[in-house]
Amino acid sequence: MLYSKEEKRYLYCGNVVKEFITTENTYCEQLGVVENLIHQPLIKQEKPLLTPEQIKLIFGGVSVIYGVNTALLQNLREKLSVYTQSSRFGHIVLTFTPLLRVYSDYCQTYPQVSQLVSSMKVPHPFGTFYKLQMKQAPEHLQRFDLLSLLITPIQRLPRYRLLLKDLLKHLRPSDIDYEDVKKALNEIEKVTSFVNTQSKKQENMEKVVNLYSQIKGIPEDIQLIQPGRELINSTSVLMKQKYVQLTDNGKEIAVLTIPLFNQMKKEPNNLLIKTPTITTNFIEKEMPVDIILFTDIILFVEKNKSLFSGETLQFRLVINIGDAAIFRNNNEIQIRYSEETIKLIFADKENEDLWYNILSDTFVHCHDIIQNLQQRRKSLRY
Repeated sequence: MLYSKEEKRYLYCGNVVKEFITTENTYCEQLGVVENLIHQPLIKQEKPLLTPEQIKLIFGGVSVIYGVNTALLQNLREKLSVYTQSSRFGHIVLTFTPLLRVYSDYCQTYPQVSQLVSSMKVPHPFGTFYKLQMKQAPEHLQRFDLLSLLITPIQRLPRYRLLLKDLLKHLRPSDIDYEDVKKALNEIEKVTSFVNTQSKKQENMEKVVNLYSQIKGIPEDIQLIQPGRELINSTSVLMKQKYVQLTDNGKEIAVLTIPLFNQMKKEPNNLLIKTPTITTNFIEKEMPVDIILFTDIILFVEKNKSLFSGETLQFRLVINIGDAAIFRNNNEIQIRYSEETIKLIFADKENEDLWYNILSDTFVHCHDIIQNLQQRRKSLRY
């Protein structure tokens, strides 16, 4: 059978709509496994495996999304068995887009969900319960772990965008479905953009958590994982730092950082400082370190190699960018903070230029945020 160009166009649009419905069916099937085989039976357990708060965090969003998308799928099946010139696919999807807020909410809580679920694998009672329940799932889904199912809403949104974009490309402004498809695509792109941002934040958070677990000797008062703190970049560098050398009759007895030395001087009964025979001398030490740049702090760590544990990271220094200033002098980048200045020496001029720009931009951005926050607080007082 020969089709006209117009018929081919509608056949193509029909295939896009068919793919939308087919993949929506698969998506709802996956959500149904979470809701019907895991969530609901979990609630009915005589001996609770999770707290009500944990159950709500993990399954609350999925339950709402499952209800929304099941209704969408049913609507599409009833009204779009065949796609024609008078089909209103775009209208059906458009009526669904106001409910996309649940996806935004879900993406915001997903990092917490991911962290909690990761901590409940076998031998945790919930992990055992999950494995038993999944034996009742369709065979092609039985090997899925819970996080693989819980992430499907985040993965589904970009798929909506691609299908609607493809459909709109083959529709004409005169087609009855054109304006609704265009509006639906616009709404989905807004939510997808938000979700992509959240996904990047989640990836960044996972990197920070992984980094935190690798660094030894971080003081208890330093909380590396903070809301709004993001990892920017890292590199290896030679760090020069001034120390105070204490000697007693020509013999070195201690080497202290300047802030620690100044603090000890204020202690009236500190014999290490007050002993007459002890003399002080400023010395400069070099140390190869990795600098790890965040949005508000710079972390300095030293790489150590061990025969048994391989390479480890040892904490050396942290600088709050809000309390520091950056300068450039000859072949050094200098960071002045508190009561001292450290110098950074890079392997070559190109790397130094690159990192001076990265550090400068981060310093400016951080200082601007602090200044704006102070101004807002000041305005609230009056």
